[in-house]
Amino acid sequence: MERKEMKQLAMAALQCTVNGEPEAAATIVNALASTGDSCDLYGACCGWAGSAEVALERIHGRPAGDVWSFEEHPGNPEKTFALRFIAAYANDDPTTTEALFVAAANASSDQTTDSVASLLQMAADLNTEAQAAR
Repeated sequence: MERKEMKQLAMAALQCTVNGEPEAAATIVNALASTGDSCDLYGACCGWAGSAEVALERIHGRPAGDVWSFEEHPGNPEKTFALRFIAAYANDDPTTTEALFVAAANASSDQTTDSVASLLQMAADLNTEAQAAR
């Protein structure tokens, strides 16, 4: 898949999620996953995390020490994945984002799907909150 096409699909999935159209977003993400490869899905995750970072900065400004951190969510590994991925991306830590993605990709297909969906939903929620804060 061409990089431009992957970016368009990733951002279309994010927009559908922001608009409250989860079925449309799932269709787009499934198309991205089935026609692309793991690098394309990782790129989409990074795009969503980058969007979440911008939204976080609009909502809260840059954190003290320029390092983002979030509380863990015991019992919700998908949400924990999303929080850790966004924090690692926002902290410019590609080693951690890659490790998190590989761990999610090597989990069961349901866990992988749930982790990616949680990241997409969290990015959408943050973007919605940032728009409301304007």
